[in-house]
Amino acid sequence: MATIKENKNKKGEVVNYRVRALVGKDSDGRPVRRSATIERPEGLTPKKEEKEVKRQAEELEKQWREEFAQNVGSTNKRVDKTKILLDDFVRKHWWKDYVLDGEHVPSTISFYEQMSTDILEYFEKQGVKRLNQIDAEAVKRYIVYLRRDARKPAYEYETLKGVTQSADAAGHVTVRWSKRKDAESYLVFRRSGKQKSPRKIAEVSSPPYTDPEEISGAGSYTVKAKIPVEGERYKPSTIQHHFKTLGCILRYAERMNYIKKNPTTRLDTKDKPHVSSGEIDFLTAEQAQRFLEALESEPLYWKTFMHVLIATGLRRGEAVGLQYGDISKDALTITISRNVTMDKNAKNKLHIGVPKGKESRTVAISRRLYKILMEHKAEQERKYGALLPSAFIFCKDVDPFAPINPTEPTRWQAKFVKRHGLKDVSPHDLRHTAATLALEAGADIKEIQMLLGHRDPETTMKFYTGITQERRRETMERIESKLTEKKSG
Repeated sequence: MATIKENKNKKGEVVNYRVRALVGKDSDGRPVRRSATIERPEGLTPKKEEKEVKRQAEELEKQWREEFAQNVGSTNKRVDKTKILLDDFVRKHWWKDYVLDGEHVPSTISFYEQMSTDILEYFEKQGVKRLNQIDAEAVKRYIVYLRRDARKPAYEYETLKGVTQSADAAGHVTVRWSKRKDAESYLVFRRSGKQKSPRKIAEVSSPPYTDPEEISGAGSYTVKAKIPVEGERYKPSTIQHHFKTLGCILRYAERMNYIKKNPTTRLDTKDKPHVSSGEIDFLTAEQAQRFLEALESEPLYWKTFMHVLIATGLRRGEAVGLQYGDISKDALTITISRNVTMDKNAKNKLHIGVPKGKESRTVAISRRLYKILMEHKAEQERKYGALLPSAFIFCKDVDPFAPINPTEPTRWQAKFVKRHGLKDVSPHDLRHTAATLALEAGADIKEIQMLLGHRDPETTMKFYTGITQERRRETMERIESKLTEKKSG
């Protein structure tokens, strides 16, 4: 499928479109591509313009493929991998063959999309066009840019005055306003009928805007200018995310023989971005007891959810993905085989996949936790009737076969700890708490690895080092007590 890229002038206005397409492979099996420029259609709405450009791009791609099929082996030159464009490699090879390989969940794909977009924008501004132009020095300069000059995108929104609207015979409204030099784009809002507040219907680069829907004369429109302002500098974790994504791209390029050596490996350790591990937040045994005591006055639904987290060490999404069929009464275990994450492209905005380690695991539960789970199930059955094994333990209010949004427990817990004056901890901190309590109870590092579902023992070791700091402090206090205690008599 052809790719379409906007070409803009210095004012940020689209002047034409660049179309590139893979048309076939030469006699050596190398990909052959064609490109062309499409002039911007005039007098069309943004949606119609997009549709027309796509139509022309599809016609060009079809024409190129037919021409290539007629001349294959005679006029097509061999494509040199070492001359591939960075943009082409990222979007057509790394993205399609690595990111979209079926192994990454939607949230990870969205993450890679944002990171790779930032990376491509930076190197394009630096005049780096070919993949093999990125050497160790270019990587080092990119890191310096991230540390010194990069800023988080930030905007101010100003409601514009002088917005006018007019309707044609078909009832389609065209909204007009004066263009601003400092605006990156414009947000168009519409209020009609009994709506209490305006609803955003479009974001456009320039005026005017024609509403595709037929709106009665009662409709009113508001336009806000989206004005870029200087944002905050990147945090060390964000810098590391960008560097690791670039490393991932270049590592894949090396593996596929597009470059000889991944330049990120040539940097000294001191030159690479890093994030200090810091102290992992968790509840001590005494704090955990107060946490559980406070849950007694809360709804059984959330009391059950928090007990699961603090007793089993599950990730938030893993707890959301639990079904009643995952509970074993005889073995007193819970099997973790699902993880619910956000997916902005899904109809319900959720993705139900496998746990982070790609494997299911089974954790033991106490009779007390089993009893709480069964009390919760009884309450749910009074509401929905008999529940099948495939019903979610923490389901939506209207559907026992649909899990809740994984952000709901985080929002509820933030209000809960504030309401009861407890230590400000997140659902993930309760996962650390479960590991801490297991360590205090005598569990070894292998048991902690199995509890937390860490695929790599090194991850557990880093975690183990963090959560035992409180334990080490207590040990030192006992030693100090022994050294300073006075003998009787």
